[in-house]
Amino acid sequence: MKLQDFFSGLSLTVVLNASIVTIIPFASTSFLFHDSKAEAEVTVRNDYVRIDMPQTGNQDDNWSCGPTSAARLINFYRHNVNRDTLVNAINREFMLPPKINKPWGGHWDIRTGTTPHVLRDVMKRWEGENVKLERKADFNKLLGLLRQGKPVLVLLRVGSIDVAGTTWPAMHWVVVNGFSASDQQVYFTETEDGETYQYSYDDFQSKWDWRVGRGLASESLNKNGVEPKTMIWVDRVSPVVAQSSSTPTGIPISVNFGNTLFYDRNNGVCAFRESNGSVIQRLTSCRRSWHSIVYTANMLLFYDQDAGQIETYRVGSQGLAERLHTYAPNSMRKTWAQITSPSEGIIVFRDNNGQVETYRLNNIGMLQELERSVASSSLRSLQSFNFSGHFIRHANFFGYISVIDSNLSKNDATWSMVSGLANSQCSSFESKNFPGHYLRHQGFRIKIHQNDNTDLFKADATFCLRNGLADRSSFSFESLNFPNHYIRHRSSELWVDPQANDDLYKNDATFRIVNPFVQ
Repeated sequence: MKLQDFFSGLSLTVVLNASIVTIIPFASTSFLFHDSKAEAEVTVRNDYVRIDMPQTGNQDDNWSCGPTSAARLINFYRHNVNRDTLVNAINREFMLPPKINKPWGGHWDIRTGTTPHVLRDVMKRWEGENVKLERKADFNKLLGLLRQGKPVLVLLRVGSIDVAGTTWPAMHWVVVNGFSASDQQVYFTETEDGETYQYSYDDFQSKWDWRVGRGLASESLNKNGVEPKTMIWVDRVSPVVAQSSSTPTGIPISVNFGNTLFYDRNNGVCAFRESNGSVIQRLTSCRRSWHSIVYTANMLLFYDQDAGQIETYRVGSQGLAERLHTYAPNSMRKTWAQITSPSEGIIVFRDNNGQVETYRLNNIGMLQELERSVASSSLRSLQSFNFSGHFIRHANFFGYISVIDSNLSKNDATWSMVSGLANSQCSSFESKNFPGHYLRHQGFRIKIHQNDNTDLFKADATFCLRNGLADRSSFSFESLNFPNHYIRHRSSELWVDPQANDDLYKNDATFRIVNPFVQ
């Protein structure tokens, strides 16, 4: 067997230690990066985290950094395991024999390490699907997990050795157990002695986000799922963190003056804490059902998806929250999947169907609508609010609402919602089965006509999405060139009629945007 063929066939990535010709892919390389040590503690804040790992036995060979680190993490979650437990649990099918004969005589002494998917699968024996593996992860996500009190296993490149024209990486598993934002340092637990050491942010990221050129080493790495920025963690808060009196639990939201709101969904607790961890205030009105919490312009917005409800608060200079406004249940849409604040005082709501609404949050905690839009070229169907089994469709080039009970009607009732032909801030509705034909009004009747690119057609075929006149979680479609005129149904026919204040009009002019009948 050729030397290159031998290396390519290894089930795990390898490097060669030239002094004793030992293959050590994931080895104890503590001499490469030991730094100053720190006092033991368990502290979780927005700007500083230190969660010291239990002593479960140190690495005393040249391959077991993976199970040694995993043992500390699993024991941290109150499982009675030690290093030997995890070493023995590693599937020996993934381990090569201890000796391989050299083509020219003699042998190599082989000690292979543990690949990411093997280590994850072994850890699942104790924590099941709570064990998460991510490759090419984000540094900010790593810090976010630490802020939640979740230590993380990472795979670092701590050196390299050139053998026979190939550069082999020296890889090393450690537990990242904290960071300091002010000092720009990452804390980790070394496998050789169980002590906590530190890297600068830059040094850590250069070792975590490593690179290997094309060739034998790269081929072996890719074959075994070994990629830069790999991390493994247990996606729950350990009792060790939850029971620490100095440690907040839950999702952290940075607010003003260096303070942090910690939202513990499991217990329905919202606690404001100073940067030193001390509690400023606990909200007695905090719910377990908050789906999203957004901070902007010294205000907090809480969204309860199940209830279709929003509450807003002002956060004062002392970190104390004052409730500003509570919207009534079902007054907000229940389909928002993401709520963000791209700039001060601006709130953007998005659902999974490409619908977007933008609001300004004013200084009394009220939302003022700025814009509504739908992702361009998104297929949708339009359901009547007060005739729930009826949908907008075309028939003989006129618009109607009807029951959808055939393949033809399904195609007729499927629309591509695109940017408005006359105003990109509004929408136009292109027929799925008659491409190039759009809903438009003519003589106040809704029809579908082919786009002739005239200004009149574009204006007639453009409608602006508004809060539903009968239900804010639904929509009404206002004509662009006939303001205060909305699409409504009358005797199943679709018309553009001037707005009226009676309930019948509001119900007839309100629709739900739903998944399409035809993709």
